[in-house]
Amino acid sequence: MTPTSRSKSTVEGTARRIASKGVAVLIAAAILLLTFAVEEPASQGKFANPNGLSGANQELAFKYRPVILQHPDDCFPPMTVEDFLADSDLIENKTPDEDQLVNDWDGTGEFLRDSTGPEHYLDLPLDHRSGGGVYCSRFESAIPDSEPRVYARVTEDEGQVVVQYWLFYYFNDAFPDEFDHEGDWEVVQVVFPPGATVEQLADDQSSVRPTWVAYSQHEVVQARRYADGVLKDGLRPTVSVALGSHANSYAPAACDRTGFLRIFVDERLPWDDSVPVDYTLEMIETFAWHEFAGNWGQISHGIGQGGPGSLVLRDPQWLGPVTWTGSDESLCPGLNSWPVVSLSRGDNDCDGDTDSVDALKVLQDIAAIPFNQQPDCPQIGSVFVYLFGDVDCDKDVDSVDGLKILQSVAAIPFSQNEPCPDIGEPL
Repeated sequence: MTPTSRSKSTVEGTARRIASKGVAVLIAAAILLLTFAVEEPASQGKFANPNGLSGANQELAFKYRPVILQHPDDCFPPMTVEDFLADSDLIENKTPDEDQLVNDWDGTGEFLRDSTGPEHYLDLPLDHRSGGGVYCSRFESAIPDSEPRVYARVTEDEGQVVVQYWLFYYFNDAFPDEFDHEGDWEVVQVVFPPGATVEQLADDQSSVRPTWVAYSQHEVVQARRYADGVLKDGLRPTVSVALGSHANSYAPAACDRTGFLRIFVDERLPWDDSVPVDYTLEMIETFAWHEFAGNWGQISHGIGQGGPGSLVLRDPQWLGPVTWTGSDESLCPGLNSWPVVSLSRGDNDCDGDTDSVDALKVLQDIAAIPFNQQPDCPQIGSVFVYLFGDVDCDKDVDSVDGLKILQSVAAIPFSQNEPCPDIGEPL
């Protein structure tokens, strides 16, 4: 990192003062340092096994159905699509300046499949620029009894079985608001090794496990190794849903879809108060609406402001899901290199614990003094699940972060910018 305005001598002096008390700190650390471990999340509660969920495809989809964790303040759970259709008009966009209401629209999926094209879009009776609060009120009044749904799809691509779990939301309440839009499709998919068959994988006695879990973050993907890179409840991967925007991630407060510093999305991400969504799983290809070629919400010529496009025309998300799994790995540097259970917050050298040495590494980084880390350890100040090294959540890495690590090790009270995970909490 580029040194800050602090002089090198000042930082070195701070380091010497820390070193002079190193023995006491290390003794305190030996006594007080806790061993942190990732706990599997609680089971999802009662899960409705829908009628018709039989056969190998359905059994496999049910076996690996994800645990969906959503912030309790999010107004929009993954919803039943038919409820969205019932609250929407169907519009034909004849020219950039001319829209025409489809008067014979009957609200059915069959009509969307058989009588529409890419020029059509579904339109809620509001304007996407009205904001999330207006859409929340409409959702709660117009569809008070909408039941959460997740729609599964089992397919094969490049010789590998893939199970996709599609989630649809009434509104994308984005941050910043310029990216608000009606309708919101997100997907989580589980990818299995080559050669395994659906029948084999669906068998409860099968020892074959997925290789990857891929999480959509709007148009891009975050992929994690199933074996050691995701939290699971039994066989079921967990999914943390960003508040409002509904981007998916393997863990709360992981990096956002673009790899930008999380200063733009901190307050939109779920933390420890996320709750599991009690949803019903259904097979998406049993519904005619999944073949709709138009847009799922009011269209707009602004970037990120229009309703999502057709599912079946998405390439590679629908047409090449194995390719999609690895298509944007570089957007979150390091996220596919380190298993999520390996690091704790403040473990700046990636040696498996958070101690006084990690505090010293912060000071060395600020002063541009060379220091050692474990191989493949994220650079201090880079984006890895969080701004790596920023233990007090003030959106930068400075000497105060080093001090707070020492205070944590010695069990001395200190403040953080809440909400902020505890130092030593597993990533």
